[in-house]
Amino acid sequence: MADDRKPLSVAELERWVEFGARWRALTLTDGAATVELCQCTGELVELRETDDPQVIAYLRAHRDEGELA
Repeated sequence: MADDRKPLSVAELERWVEFGARWRALTLTDGAATVELCQCTGELVELRETDDPQVIAYLRAHRDEGELA
């Protein structure tokens, strides 16, 4: 089955946090990231991957804002 979701974007991560949810970068390298999108309780909702340099830079710069403690 094909994955027809839109690529993970900075806007999506920002909206996620604005609505009270959290994210966690499981892996974060210069070329790729794997991100857990979680409810405010920490329960996993969706696992997403990206190779977008803009999203990777955002994840690095905003870890404290969106990441689970």
